[in-house]
Amino acid sequence: MRPWVWTTTVAVLALGACAPTTLRHPTAYGTDCEALSADVTCVRVFYGSNRVLDAQAVGDQELDVETIAPGDAGRLLLGRADVWLPRLTIDGTARERGETPVLRGEPPSDPDLLERYVMITRITTQGRDRFVEELGDAVNSSNGPRSILLFVHGFSVGFESALVRSAQLTVDLREDDRFDPGAPVLFTWPSRGSTTPWAYYADQTSADASVEHLLAFLDLLLTDVAPERINIIAHSMGNRVLTQALEDYAEQYLADGSRPDVEFRIIMAAADVERDVFGLVAGKLDVLEPNVTLYASDRDAALWVSRLLNWSPRLGQTNRDRPWIREADGYLTVDATAVSSALYGAGHAYYSNSPFILNDIRCALADQPVEVRALLEARFEGRSEGPVYFQTRPNFDAEDQACSLRRRTAPDDRAEVDAPPSPSAPPPPVTPAPPPPPPPVTVGPLRLDAYFETGSTELTPEAREVIARAADRVRRATPRRVLVVGHTDAQGPGALNARLALLRAQTVADALVALGVDVGLIEIQGFGEERPQVASPEDAPEPRNRRVEITIF
Repeated sequence: MRPWVWTTTVAVLALGACAPTTLRHPTAYGTDCEALSADVTCVRVFYGSNRVLDAQAVGDQELDVETIAPGDAGRLLLGRADVWLPRLTIDGTARERGETPVLRGEPPSDPDLLERYVMITRITTQGRDRFVEELGDAVNSSNGPRSILLFVHGFSVGFESALVRSAQLTVDLREDDRFDPGAPVLFTWPSRGSTTPWAYYADQTSADASVEHLLAFLDLLLTDVAPERINIIAHSMGNRVLTQALEDYAEQYLADGSRPDVEFRIIMAAADVERDVFGLVAGKLDVLEPNVTLYASDRDAALWVSRLLNWSPRLGQTNRDRPWIREADGYLTVDATAVSSALYGAGHAYYSNSPFILNDIRCALADQPVEVRALLEARFEGRSEGPVYFQTRPNFDAEDQACSLRRRTAPDDRAEVDAPPSPSAPPPPVTPAPPPPPPPVTVGPLRLDAYFETGSTELTPEAREVIARAADRVRRATPRRVLVVGHTDAQGPGALNARLALLRAQTVADALVALGVDVGLIEIQGFGEERPQVASPEDAPEPRNRRVEITIF
């Protein structure tokens, strides 16, 4: 196990603390999003699930859902949900692609401020007839081929969080007007929503029990709704459910000698699946003629933990320069290590949180050839005769600008790049070359401390000043590493403090990146209450221990 993973493994346990208790609109839940007068993007997500819901509709019925209980319903339930998202930066508001800002604490007194956050305004369960009719209408309105974007979530994901992720992926992948991923559809299985090792094993059991329900959902989608194309994004343990369901689905068509009249485009992101197992399954999927893109990373701390728990390399790991590769038409392996980091959910959620990798996912689903994407050809183990895979190239101007691994914050950025110069424009004035820059300053280790309020991860004005000083020092020097270490005082349970310390470090690291610090320099650690700066009695508050240390090497 790599040394850096020991310092970020606790991030896997911290993910559960990041999830809000509710994502529902505080005053308008139960109302269709489009009926609300809010300047937001409304997304209707259709879902299939074997979770336990407090309502079950039949035929053309539609019933509102108030409660989602733990456990497996033992049957496939159908429905839809309305999700609102803050408009993207290109529309003039603060959300960047990949972001899902969540309201924490009490709702603001000004209801207009709720437009800054993701919200679920209504969840219903529908009978099969109604579901098929409404989803069919949504598919028919696709811009291009009649398409579905099916999302299958991973380990430790709640129902409502999965709905928000499905909506966010749909909107963020539609940024390029040339490609519509299709009507948003979610398959959500009863993950426990916890990140403990025993919950991980329980989720594996739940994932396996959910295969038959995803298979039934695929049958419904491809037979009753009958899209021309199904774009599938599976994340983490969701790939375990998907691969088994697709294997069973393919075997059905092998048995009767037919092939479904639909195009399959599949994204397997951070796949928590045994390599050997998928290697056996992949050949059975050939009857479906899928295009499969597998994204892997060596900075995925969650998969390193999974590898330890399962005693087996995971499909979503690069394993240095030895990723899983299938030398067959329709299969492509992409090493996303260069654009993933611990800032994206222990390096595990880069597929949806990183605006850089979202660009390449969109281009993969749109069948863009690798030659026009920001990818660099590589060979297994670096051997000249080794199988081919591809590595992401951050900040590289791809031939197709929409595939570049860089941020675009204006809708016409690509047009500005592609536009030829005006023939009537005068030549620009010749300016003398600037003097050479001064030699970089090399400094010894510098430590700065940012302090926090009790139980909080919010940055105080004083903490922001400290972070700004640290970012300024990094810009003026040539540091090899920036170590960000979170701590707490002794108030509260130790496990909770371990999570809180890491979340504080995460907050500071995000702020440093926002100020221009290279994410590749940053290493995050969290020690909870284990390393106090000042000795204090058990459960006693101590402001000097509620800190994040920023050390610049």
